Amino acid sequence: MSFLITTGFDHDVYANRFNLIGGIAGTGRFGRGRYARFSNGGHYCSLPLVAGEEYPSFVIGFACIESSGPYTNLAHASSFIRLFGDAGQSHVDIYWTTVTGQFVIRARNGNGTVIQDSAPINLVHGVWRYYEFKVTVDDTAGVIEVKRDGTSVINASLADTRNGGATANVHRIQFGQNAENSTGALDDVYVLKNDGVGLTDYLGEVEVESLIPSGNGTYSQYVGSDGNSTDNYLLVDDNTSVNDGDYTESDIDGEKDSYIFTDLARSSPVIRAVQYSMRVRRDDTALRSIRSFIRSGVMEYTGADFPLPTSFVWEQEVHETNPTTGSAWSVSEVNGLEGGTEVRP
Repeated sequence: MSFLITTGFDHDVYANRFNLIGGIAGTGRFGRGRYARFSNGGHYCSLPLVAGEEYPSFVIGFACIESSGPYTNLAHASSFIRLFGDAGQSHVDIYWTTVTGQFVIRARNGNGTVIQDSAPINLVHGVWRYYEFKVTVDDTAGVIEVKRDGTSVINASLADTRNGGATANVHRIQFGQNAENSTGALDDVYVLKNDGVGLTDYLGEVEVESLIPSGNGTYSQYVGSDGNSTDNYLLVDDNTSVNDGDYTESDIDGEKDSYIFTDLARSSPVIRAVQYSMRVRRDDTALRSIRSFIRSGVMEYTGADFPLPTSFVWEQEVHETNPTTGSAWSVSEVNGLEGGTEVRP
């Protein structure tokens, strides 16, 4: 699947994949949720890629708050995007700089060679903008394209975008924003692996919504930390941050617990993907797995078995289409979606 990960930083689920050097603030774009905040040029947010995700080509989108005076010192990690290779080397840096006193976005390869500058950009302090990046790492056929609110500001091809390493694969993506005091921000992130499978091109401006359990689903077979199986959704409906003091559990293979969720805030969005997230662990020495499932109407789709560790972790599965129908998600399907987990041996 090409859609690797998405986050709006509205819930602590982001902490499973994104390493944030900065803080979380509210309120996010459109007056909802939260965002990642960068209060100085040394703050950044890093996404390490795991086995099977590494690849030379990616499409990445995110929102940020524009600053009238962005940091232009790359040594302080204030680049928009930096793509790192297998040896920890930087393949591509895209960052703010000044040319004849005007702010531009510059793309260069990891050895410092400038590939292309944008035209001068008029920055409006405090305004949310949406940026998208398409990058291919290659010795001679590299690609760098940058879009700002849907308009291309950098478009370079047949460039040297590789800086050593055993392969051209990207192993880490780093976001470092145009922070000026407390105005630097990161929100509504998506990352696509541009491998020709599923979604591989620009999605346009994206909003990420976090939907939390709001009621019982079809199955209530786990026992909660309150000692019963009544209204289990109240034990897993944590908003913005998790409370590991309340939970549901089972040690019986095949038992399920499921929940319905809050509705989408928008009435008629185009839904690019649904990411299902669960926070799980085992609390004894017996090896055990769990798998997620989603229920759409009367049909169920079951995910892969996930071996449980002894400490809490987040696990996500991304569905670009409704897996029970194979078609694009509708608003009614997402609003009526039921999700849960099943105990596995």
